[in-house]
Formats: sequence, C-alpha cells, structure tokens
Amino acid sequence: MIILKAKFGYVIHNKVTDTYSDVVYLPNKKQLDNYEEVPRDDVDFEVYERIINLQEENKVLSQAKDELIQKNQSLTKVAKVVANQVTDDVIALEIQEFYDEWQVGVAYVVGQYIRFEEVLYKVITAHTSQEGWTPSGATSLFAKVLIDPSGGVLEWQQPDSTNPYMKGDKVLFEGVTYISTVDNNVWQPGVYGWEVAQ
Repeated sequence: MIILKAKFGYVIHNKVTDTYSDVVYLPNKKQLDNYEEVPRDDVDFEVYERIINLQEENKVLSQAKDELIQKNQSLTKVAKVVANQVTDDVIALEIQEFYDEWQVGVAYVVGQYIRFEEVLYKVITAHTSQEGWTPSGATSLFAKVLIDPSGGVLEWQQPDSTNPYMKGDKVLFEGVTYISTVDNNVWQPGVYGWEVAQ
C-alpha cells in the first residue's frame, strides 16, 4: 500500500475525480499518475465544499430514486396479483397496463386477461400458447374485450359468441348510437336486439 501525505500548505488533488485530501491511500503505484500535490491556497475550498455537498446530495437523491424504483417494482407486482383476481371487463380495461403481453409457450387459464397489439383479450379456453395462436386470430381461445371503461361509445364491432354485447351496452353504428336490449347480443344494430339510444 502507498500512502500519499500532503506537505504543510499543500493538498493532494485527484485529477480523475477532482477531489482533494490531506492523505490518500493507494493499493499500488499504478494510480500515482492520477494524483498531484497543489498549494492549499490555490484551491477555493468554499466552492469545493459546495461541490462535495452537491455530490453528497446527488448520492442521497440517487439512493432515494433507487428505493422508489424498488418500491414501484414491488407495487407493480402486487398490482399484477390483484389484477389477476379481476373478473369484470370494465375494471380489467381500467387497469390493463398490469396485464402481461401475450407470449408463445405460456399456459393460459380461462378468465385470464392478456394484452396483444395494444388490445385487451380474455382467455376463454385453457391452453398453452403456440405460434400462430394469437389472440386476434384464435377466436376459439380468446375474446376481445369490446367495451370502453370511460363510458364512451365505441364503434360497433362484430362480436363472436365468446364476447357478445350485454343489455345496456352502447355502440356507434353508421353514425347512430344504439343500445343493446338483450344480453349476449351478437347481431348487428338494426337486425335484432338494438334500439336507437335516446
């Protein structure tokens, strides 16, 4: 170990970190070039101390940020656990950022929500996902959630028997707002089960 001790009236300057000290302990000679002895009077210690204080504050803020990131990760895990208990489509849509993206090779269970291409789907048949069995293409495995959680009226989309409109659901069809008069409604407005909303 090498000990660098400043002479009277001098300080040791670390050229790499731009810090000052009266004594420096080095494990070997390789780092000697990083240090120089400078007159104490040449150093504005008031400014230096402010810099050191700012570095310490930055360190504290960085630690606080790391703690917040860890807490956020923990809360996200908890939120995902809670989200997986939800069975209501409206609530699921409101918290859809907590559902996982669809992936190949995952065992999905009936009632589970997943996201695919920014759309929320509900699993209607238990299976292990495979290439080509995407939520948008495998309608026997997934049902697209067709309602708006904000209460807005969405354009009518042809539902399957797995994701029908329910009594009271509103849709926009050819510029007109309709309301479903029956549960499990898979018909187009104007054909059956719809009336013009007042």
